Amino acid sequence: MNIPTFKTSEVAQLYEQIGGWCHSDFPFLDRKYSPGSNMPAIDFTFYIANWLAGGRESAIEELWGFLTPQGDSSRYALRKALNINLPSWIQIPDAARYEFHAIYILTMRAALCSNYQNIANVGGLLAATTLACHQLCLSDFEREDWEPRLYKIVRSELDTNSWLGNEHGKDKGSTLALEKAMSPLGVTEVVAEKFKLIPPMARFVVYDYVYRGWGHGVLRYGLYYEQREYGCGAESNQYYVEWLGFFGQPSDSANVPTALTKDILREALAKQGIEIKKNGTKKEMIEKAQSIPGLLSTLIAQAYPEQRALLSEWESGVKDWALRVRYVEAVARAIFKILALKGLK
Repeated sequence: MNIPTFKTSEVAQLYEQIGGWCHSDFPFLDRKYSPGSNMPAIDFTFYIANWLAGGRESAIEELWGFLTPQGDSSRYALRKALNINLPSWIQIPDAARYEFHAIYILTMRAALCSNYQNIANVGGLLAATTLACHQLCLSDFEREDWEPRLYKIVRSELDTNSWLGNEHGKDKGSTLALEKAMSPLGVTEVVAEKFKLIPPMARFVVYDYVYRGWGHGVLRYGLYYEQREYGCGAESNQYYVEWLGFFGQPSDSANVPTALTKDILREALAKQGIEIKKNGTKKEMIEKAQSIPGLLSTLIAQAYPEQRALLSEWESGVKDWALRVRYVEAVARAIFKILALKGLK
């Protein structure tokens, strides 16, 4: 493994932190994929956002060079992406503004290497996890002029936010989305303060846990191919999700994964002095294991660590935050579209 020479201290420090998660010969790329895929090792949103805040465009340019095929079009795309900002009438904390900008930059990077529509969808969802951690305000001076325009853009985005549009219709859905984005966080605030400290992709792992609709109770740290094109390291996501402290071991009544085999169950029961006949069924073994408090949950955690349960003290806040993401997604996509339109000028 050759340690590269870096031009900026920020990128050098970044590599020192995450080098173990990268391709052995290609810094900042995912070791599970070929270098030609330009698949980032992790979600770099936080780093880009911090460099934007510090005016360190040179660091962004250097990292971009490792993640994107070289060429005039690539450099031009980065210059255009760097030179845009959210309009002043959209009032969110500076940290969130820089994060929106960083998500846009990394979405543009990924779009150079893959299908734009898929990546745009990822960028919009990640932006929604950012917006859901804050209360959106509109400048009083410009609100009368801009709120109707924002409403129209949100309404157009409900085509890609089928849940809200299908549930309430495009007109009412748009109103509800804006109302939620501009409402106080309430019970969501405590969990949102923790979510602000982890990357958007790790937040999305938690959102996916709540609303995936299949594989209930499983934290899918690696998410999906489109997320990995943007930048999604399973190891880094797991690190941040575990830091949150929102999840514990599954209960004894949890769904038993296929990874917990009959052989594992038979051996564990034997250690408890319970012998199972050779023709014993898995259902019988599970019922026996459930009769010993804590045994089945421990076995599930060992066989399939991704299967976790929300701790009761965090459940209400996390689910309320995830619902807020669903509501504000169309607003986040609308703001994202405003950035994209500015980038076309």
